[in-house]
Formats: sequence, structure tokens, C-alpha cells
Amino acid sequence: MTTMARRMRLSRETESLLIESPGKQSRHIILVMLTAAGFLFAGCLLPSKDPGEREQESFALEHGKLILRLENAGIKSRSVLEALRAVSRHHFVPEKYAGLGYLDRSIPVTPGVELPKPSVLAKMMESLDPGSDNKALQVGTGTGYQAALLSKAVSRVYSVELLPSMSRDSAERLKRLGYGNVDVKCGDPLAGWQEQAPYDRILVTIPVAQLPQALVNQLRENGRIVYCRGNRLSAETIVTVFKKDGEIITSDSSSQNKEGGKNEK
Repeated sequence: MTTMARRMRLSRETESLLIESPGKQSRHIILVMLTAAGFLFAGCLLPSKDPGEREQESFALEHGKLILRLENAGIKSRSVLEALRAVSRHHFVPEKYAGLGYLDRSIPVTPGVELPKPSVLAKMMESLDPGSDNKALQVGTGTGYQAALLSKAVSRVYSVELLPSMSRDSAERLKRLGYGNVDVKCGDPLAGWQEQAPYDRILVTIPVAQLPQALVNQLRENGRIVYCRGNRLSAETIVTVFKKDGEIITSDSSSQNKEGGKNEK
């Protein structure tokens, strides 16, 4: 039967239905309603997504929006953007703040400790310019998010945290999430990790008034340190330190000058 013939037959059947007796029309209507109800009931029996799955989809969506906002804000480094895409921030925030994990804002962790804004970390990492063959020191582990980001851009990360409980929790979290190239120890972050020095890159994610000489001493020739000068982490206070020919060159948004002395081994 051709398409035109089928259409003509359907039209005749429809016309026949319309001129049927009221009682017969009612039976047809009831049949249609019962059929529709059956489809609705069957739909209710189909397996639905559990709350955990819906939550993960929501996190993935918000994660994507955050990356787009950071790109629009001027983050251009391919390795930094790939690291930001690879690390799920909600795994590193306190559970009660999980819904805020993909906002560009700092998040309180414990009294006096905050997870920095993603935009600030992204700009610090761009200034750090990490390489895939680099060994890096990350100062101030916190919940481990900063170390996790850095681990996606370098070969090995050594991270130091002052608080014993936070150091232990972060080490366990990073291991559970599969960040096998991150080592965490408890100690004075500003003293660095001398046993593993020298480092190609040092990322200081706690604000400092002045860069400790201990960290400068642990920097390899042609390496760089990035930190925030002052009492808070912000894009406006980012400072980059280079070591070249044994001299220390400091660069920030407003100046470039020489500080410090010869390389100490």
C-alpha cells in the first residue's frame, strides 16, 4: 500500500469514527484514555536516576561552567585548563559546602583555613608555568586541591601541611582519589621539604609577607616560585620569583627587580 493510500484509508477511518453513534464514540475515547494511562504507568515503572547520580551530573555541569568562566576571565594556559578540568573541586571541600564547590569563591575549611578561589589558583599556576617533567613543591596542602591541580601539570608533587589532622586527611583523600604522584608530609610549610630538593617549581598557596629564604634555597637553577605577598591570596598580590645564574629576580604586576643573593646549595 502506498503512502497516499494509507493516508486516504486513515482519513476514512477518522471520518467514520467522527460520525459514529455517541455511545460508540465514548467507548473509543475511554479506550484511548486507558491506553494513555497505561503508557504513563509504564513510564513510572522505568528505572529512574538515583539522587547520587543526579548530583554527580549537576557537579559535572557546574564544573564545566566554572572552566568556561575562567577561560572568559583570561586563563589561556592549556596545561592549567586541562588540570582544572581533570580535578573535581567538590571532592576537596567540606561536605556541607559541596554545593559551592564550583563557584569562583574561597570556601572555609577550618577556622583560619580557606580553600582559595579557583581563579586565583589558576592565575598562580599560569605564572608558575609548570612543565610535565618538573618536580614541584606545594606549600600549604590544605584539603589537597592545590596539590591535585599541580599534579596534573608536573611529574611529581611534594606538599607540606602544618596541621597534623589536615595533613593526614589530605594524604588519604589524594590517595583515595588516585593522585599517586603526590606526597604529603606534616611540618612547617615555609621550611619546605629539604630532603626532596631541589625543585623546578614551588607553589606557595598560603599568603606570606616575605618569601622565606628556605624556599629560595630549595629552588633549582632556572626554576621559579609563585606566591601571594600580603595577608591573603588574591590575583592582585601574585609574585613570581625566578632563579637565573644564581640570582633571584622577582616580578609582580607592577615591577621587576632583583632580590636576594647567590644560589645556596
